[in-house]
Amino acid sequence: MTKNHKSTKTGKFFALILTLVCFALVVSLADLFSNFLTVGSFADLLTKETKVSGYDVHAICLTQSSVLSSAEDSAKAIKLQNGAGYVWNDDGVYLVLASAYLSANDAEKVRVNLASSYPEASIFKISIPELIFSTDLGDEERSVLSSSLTIFKSTYESLYDLSVSLDTNIMSETEIKLALADTLANVNKVKTNFESTFSAKYTQNTLQFKLKLNEVYTLVDELVDYTSTTAQSFSSKIKENYLEIIYLNSKLVDETHGSF
Repeated sequence: MTKNHKSTKTGKFFALILTLVCFALVVSLADLFSNFLTVGSFADLLTKETKVSGYDVHAICLTQSSVLSSAEDSAKAIKLQNGAGYVWNDDGVYLVLASAYLSANDAEKVRVNLASSYPEASIFKISIPELIFSTDLGDEERSVLSSSLTIFKSTYESLYDLSVSLDTNIMSETEIKLALADTLANVNKVKTNFESTFSAKYTQNTLQFKLKLNEVYTLVDELVDYTSTTAQSFSSKIKENYLEIIYLNSKLVDETHGSF
């Protein structure tokens, strides 16, 4: 009787200890998961989002026409005056652009300065939206994709700065060419990294992306090899090519809808 009573007490004691240990474990796990599984982190478990910031470019439109040949004639004249002379098709209206700025205030100042020669000059806003896309790619692939998407804006900024330096005689043509070679090397690095990362798994959209990167490389390479008779013609060519790079960025977004 005594022995059985002792065994029963021992069993109850161990049962109590086990209950306390289990309770402590549950509390610890609950605290751990409450810190980890917030709304945002839980969503990340289901799908990983990658965000690439959008940006606006404010282009100076000196003239426009519904007839392409007329716009092209105007573009030739504008190139002779140090402008880009870039023809942008805006839903069937051909805008002849002279230059482009990230700052709306800078664009407005330029428009005002040109108003006496071009009273119809206006500002054409080009918006590259923020891209938010989900994908089942690995972290390295997502990183490469994200950095590649920023090459359009960064290359535009580089070419814009060089065109200003050329127009204001801060840099000589030789110095501009050396800086362009550095820009080309950066584009090539991004392009090569993208190709090596996605070569075995191209989708329709990543293939379009590859083609756009190739075009950006070609546009900068053209400037490195460009032979100009005057600084004015060289500056005009730089502006023309940076507007084409902005167009490529806009076209890539339209074609892929940020889906990779």
